[in-house]
Amino acid sequence: MAKQTQTIFLEEWLKSNSSSGSSRPSPPSSARAIIQAWAELRDALQHQTFQSNHILSLQTLLNSQTSLHVADPQAKLLLSILSSPHISLPQESHPLFLRLLYIWARKSSKPSPSLVESTVSFLSRFLSAQFDSEKSYSVVCEAILLLGALSLVPVLSRSSKGVCLELLCKLLEDEYRVIRSREELVPEVLAGIGYTLSSTDSAHFGKILDSLFGIWNKNGGPCSHLSHGLIILHLMEWVVSGSISSRNWRKIEFLCREIFGISHPNYAPFAVVMAAAGVLRAFNRAVSSGNRLEISAQHRVSAEECIEVLARNLVSKTGDLLDTTVDPNNRLLIQCISLGLSRSGSVSFRAPLLLCLASALLIEMKRPRGLWRILYGATAMICTQGTDRLSWCFEVKERS
Repeated sequence: MAKQTQTIFLEEWLKSNSSSGSSRPSPPSSARAIIQAWAELRDALQHQTFQSNHILSLQTLLNSQTSLHVADPQAKLLLSILSSPHISLPQESHPLFLRLLYIWARKSSKPSPSLVESTVSFLSRFLSAQFDSEKSYSVVCEAILLLGALSLVPVLSRSSKGVCLELLCKLLEDEYRVIRSREELVPEVLAGIGYTLSSTDSAHFGKILDSLFGIWNKNGGPCSHLSHGLIILHLMEWVVSGSISSRNWRKIEFLCREIFGISHPNYAPFAVVMAAAGVLRAFNRAVSSGNRLEISAQHRVSAEECIEVLARNLVSKTGDLLDTTVDPNNRLLIQCISLGLSRSGSVSFRAPLLLCLASALLIEMKRPRGLWRILYGATAMICTQGTDRLSWCFEVKERS
């Protein structure tokens, strides 16, 4: 895994690791087009008017997100346009402005403290006003991403960080339904959560994790997909790896305690499984790189036990994991256990886990268009555990 400091845009890293990337991006804009776009936005502020060509200017800038540098003067320009009482902005421009501010927050090495504070103040006013009106789906997702990124900015004051976290928690609690309408933006939402988990203290950890694990079970929340589970896995890997690099053992202790306390009835089991697998992957990779961690041994065991409990509950509830009419949620959990363990590294011998691996293998073999990465993951884990430990799994139900 790339070091946390090298992951500039977390949502892009999550997409690449979960194979959940969207369609091919637009070709990057030329340097001349970028200069012209900024000039047109300065004209918009000077003349206090915003035309359709200015939306094209914003899009021109965003086409070069990877290489684009948004300095403090450009960020101040964006904020001035957004804050001007004399400029009427179309709703579709709001997420574009927020994404450009996000690029500034992530790429700027030494942003002006006063500008960072002004950005938080603007977002507080903007979102508070939006709470009373119908919000754009994209605005909610982009706001979560920007709030998370701002919470990581070192010069942000403690009080403004608290404002960011409170606003983000409110969006997750009140506006979760919009995520279902724009599921292609799930990586952005989870990246915003990841940034806050890396920056926050225990005061907001519980709320954020409640949203992360509970949003999938809420009425009108996003649908549960294997790709979402993979994003959660690598999100937790990123958060824990960053905490290991900074030797923030207190945060690791609290995070693991929250994840492995799986008795919460509102948590989606697939999300908890993948989070535990992400923690396990981070610790296994840290140990394999020569990083001796006394804290890792107990948490590696706890992560395995967390997944084992959910696997045992699944076996007990269904009775026959190989039933082709298995409930979609149960099948998703089987898939997540299989793929999560295959990506987390070495694990101890635990019978319920191996039964789920064997079941995932047999279930997907019966489907002409089965999920081949599930087949690969289950087969890989079976090979590493040895056939002698797994023979009884296949004898549970004699099937060809």
